[in-house]
Amino acid sequence: MKKWLWIGTAFIILLGCGLGFLYHAALLPKHVAVNQTKHYVQHHYHVKRIVAVSDFHGQSAYHVVKAYLKNEKKPVYIFIPDNKKKSNITIIPVTDGYTKKEILKAFATHVSYRRIISASLGMVKNTPAWEIVYKDDANHFVFSYYNFNDGDSLTDPIAIE
Repeated sequence: MKKWLWIGTAFIILLGCGLGFLYHAALLPKHVAVNQTKHYVQHHYHVKRIVAVSDFHGQSAYHVVKAYLKNEKKPVYIFIPDNKKKSNITIIPVTDGYTKKEILKAFATHVSYRRIISASLGMVKNTPAWEIVYKDDANHFVFSYYNFNDGDSLTDPIAIE
C-alpha cells in the first residue's frame, strides 16, 4: 500500500513539474516580445518611465506601451506594430481619448451583454481603438471596436459562436 502511495505522489509531482515547464515555455515568447518592445521604446524615444506594455492582435498586431516621455508631464500611448515596415508607430497622449473605465461605462449604457471578457487598446485601420470582447445574451463571443478619441463604433460587432 505504501508503494502505491509513493508512486502516486511521485506521479503528481512529476505531472506538476511538467505542466509548470509547459506553461513557462508557452509564455516565454510573450515575455521576450514585451522585453524587446521595452528596449526598443527606451532606445528610440525619450522615455522617462514605462508604465505598462500590452498586446493587441487585430488585423495587424501591435504592442501598446503606456509611458512617460522625458519632456512630457502626462503619459502617452505608443503603438508599435509588429511589422514596422507595414505600419507606422503612433504616439498619442493618454488624455486625448477615453480611459478603459470610461469606455466600459459608455459601452454598458448602449450594449446588452452577459459578461465582459476584456477591454484592450489597439489599432484598427490606423485608428487608435478600444477592443471590447464580451459574451452576448445568446452566449456568443463578440468583438466590438470603438474609437479611442470619441468612443464611436468603428465596425459592426463580430460574433463567434
